[in-house]
Amino acid sequence: ISPVNISVHTTNPELRCQMMNNRFAGDALQALTRFAEAGIKLNCQLVLCPGINDGEELSRSLHDLAALAPAVQCVAAVPVGLTKFREGLAPLTPYTKETAQAVLDIMETFGEECLQKLGTRLVYPADEFYLKAEKPIPQADFYEDFAQLENGVGLLSLMRQEIHEALEDF
Repeated sequence: ISPVNISVHTTNPELRCQMMNNRFAGDALQALTRFAEAGIKLNCQLVLCPGINDGEELSRSLHDLAALAPAVQCVAAVPVGLTKFREGLAPLTPYTKETAQAVLDIMETFGEECLQKLGTRLVYPADEFYLKAEKPIPQADFYEDFAQLENGVGLLSLMRQEIHEALEDF
């Protein structure tokens, strides 16, 4: 069944129960550990909510998930999607230029550390964080094998690469 795609959101048990509104949701890291011990490969996603599971909580989650490498093959961080249909739900705010930059700082620094220690970047912010922070999208090699395209991670970089290759062929 490998790899399994898992929405983790946070590895903090209490916060995960709160975010999922489920008293059993705090067991996620234990389940991930059991999967890793069974040899199941994992692609993880963190849906980040400003002021809730970013900042120190993001750092905690990244460290916890990296400890499960190589079973954890990659971790994507994407910003929470907000619509007008939020009646009765917890209040959330969108990412700003500054808060998106703070996420990028954590993710890029941690990714560089993983690259040195593990030989892989392991963690990847969604393209939307770069757009919100008004930062350039990384080159294609940053994303290694583009394992998180379906989460909006590296799509713009891949498209840019494909356009350049098509123009060269033309």
